Amino acid sequence: MDELDNSFARAERIYIEADALVAVGDFTAAIARYDEVINLLPYSAVAFYDRGLAHQKMGDFDCAILDYTEAIQRNPHDADSFNNRGLAFASLGQYDNALTDYAEAIRLAPHDAKAFHNRGLTLSTLGDDEQAVVDYSIAIKLNPKDAPVIYNRGVSYANLSSFADAIQDFTRSLQFDADSFMWRGRLFKAIGRTDEARADFEEAERLRSIADT
Repeated sequence: MDELDNSFARAERIYIEADALVAVGDFTAAIARYDEVINLLPYSAVAFYDRGLAHQKMGDFDCAILDYTEAIQRNPHDADSFNNRGLAFASLGQYDNALTDYAEAIRLAPHDAKAFHNRGLTLSTLGDDEQAVVDYSIAIKLNPKDAPVIYNRGVSYANLSSFADAIQDFTRSLQFDADSFMWRGRLFKAIGRTDEARADFEEAERLRSIADT
């Protein structure tokens, strides 16, 4: 077995350890293992991507961006690297950079709902709920059962005072958490449907009390 084969074999063993550490939430130890993999295989886009993901899960968005950038330099056709770097930029309030990365992720993978959803979130944060609804709607068309996207579109509809559309979206996403009941209750109250509002507020409170136990 030559030196390159040895490097691959060692990297594979270390990678398994790193992935196991990520699975149990020990991101610091996982990053140390990914460091070893990168030392062995410095051309591996996947290793930089996975280390970036571990940094991101720890909240170290600057390091995540550096790793995703290294991954992109090695594989500029990976939509996930652009999408996740966009998320890291957005977490730092660098919204223009985030939007640029989401656009590239969408160009590379136009049938993947994730970047449409994430771009919608950033647009909504910037106050452009009208365009956010467009992106959420595309994401929902691509993945009709993605309740968080439906919920977020409902929030944007509510911000646009499109109450009927918002209520419809919150109703579709009710099974997931108390927030949908709370938002729908507020909208029912705003349009004078007080009995339905009260019922939704009570259900939201019930779900939150269950979650706290």
